[in-house]
Amino acid sequence: MATTTRSVPEGVELTWDMFLTPYFSGCLAKNGVCLFPEIEDCFLNLPFLDMARSFWKADYAKAAHMLFNINGPAANNDPAHLDGTEFRGIDLQNAPAWLLNTMAKSGLFRSWQLKKAQVIAWFYRGAIGGGFTYWPDGPAALPQRIAAPMWNKGVVAENEMMYHRAEANGPVDQRMPKGLAFNSLLQADPAVPDGWQITSDGEVIQAIPAQEARILVHGGLNCTST
Repeated sequence: MATTTRSVPEGVELTWDMFLTPYFSGCLAKNGVCLFPEIEDCFLNLPFLDMARSFWKADYAKAAHMLFNINGPAANNDPAHLDGTEFRGIDLQNAPAWLLNTMAKSGLFRSWQLKKAQVIAWFYRGAIGGGFTYWPDGPAALPQRIAAPMWNKGVVAENEMMYHRAEANGPVDQRMPKGLAFNSLLQADPAVPDGWQITSDGEVIQAIPAQEARILVHGGLNCTST
């Protein structure tokens, strides 16, 4: 809401359940530290560093963080958003995301905003939705999109300043599994070599075939020049 200036209708009280979706996210690296040594070659990827330097025409680039999203069929009511940016002395370690997003949206702090680039890759072979919509010319202009299916396809972008969103994907009647809760888990399906399943309190509430699984890997890099 801080990013999109959306307001809450009068008389409506927000609850966490209103934001519940079958998206599962995790952190692979943060603050320049890879949390899983077996993927350090991915986090400290030389082509990614080169792409980030080229994006900003910068002298130096540093791998800062890496995360992933995995989902099966899912709706997406996101009108578009900005990722949490960072400024000199103010970042996600000492300030809330809503404050950082409001500062970025205002345009008043651009001189102190860190030069950041994201390398984002998708893996999705589904036939319904699942693309990426983005507004490279600003939210008042027409958007562009990368359509699915996509496999190891990606972009280099500054998502802190470019509005973007994932598209809904998968069969409509499967986009909100019955029994989904904030403590639900996503795991490999032991009965299907390449399948996934969602469980709530140990009960399987949805089996996801590999064809309907959508995976995103998001690497963030910081850039600077002498």
